[in-house]
Amino acid sequence: MNTQTLTTVNTLDSFVKLNLSGKMFEMTYNDDRDLLLSLMYDKNTEFNAIELLDKFKSKSTKEKVLRNFEIAENLNIERMKRTEPTTGDFLIDDLGNKFYLARIYDNHFQYVSGGSFWMGSSGSGSFSGGYAFDGIRNGKEIGSFERSDLEEVKDQNEHRRFWFFMDEQSGAHRGIYFNSNVRVWKFLTK
Repeated sequence: MNTQTLTTVNTLDSFVKLNLSGKMFEMTYNDDRDLLLSLMYDKNTEFNAIELLDKFKSKSTKEKVLRNFEIAENLNIERMKRTEPTTGDFLIDDLGNKFYLARIYDNHFQYVSGGSFWMGSSGSGSFSGGYAFDGIRNGKEIGSFERSDLEEVKDQNEHRRFWFFMDEQSGAHRGIYFNSNVRVWKFLTK
């Protein structure tokens, strides 16, 4: 994994864009609400997160956004310290199709084509969504496979969207989205 991409995969601009309609932005001032709505619905508007945050009347909004951006960056760093397959990593099957590792238990893995992925403070992941056990490998259906079936694709960088709880405090409607680097794995040729 090329660690040079760590700070570029989740820029402040992309982080703010992913969360424009979220609870991170206070709507106590009409001017702030109008500014956000114009950004959400006018696709031609130039976007610079720092300039946007400086325009807000609510000073706590800028602090909250920057604090949660720092949390996202720290999660990304913790994620890349992991060397073994982790929930949310990419899996390339024998035909070149991309999936996500979704469940890891007792050295067995399951994969999915989509869903929502939460990231914890250690960089670990958790999957929310449905499983489809329709994978075919070596001519037979598989519902799971073992770690010994995988090898890392070291020269390939990928990222995907994760979420965490705003200010790392759980609760309803507190999801904050961000992009994180993930490792890429493929099946060993047998």
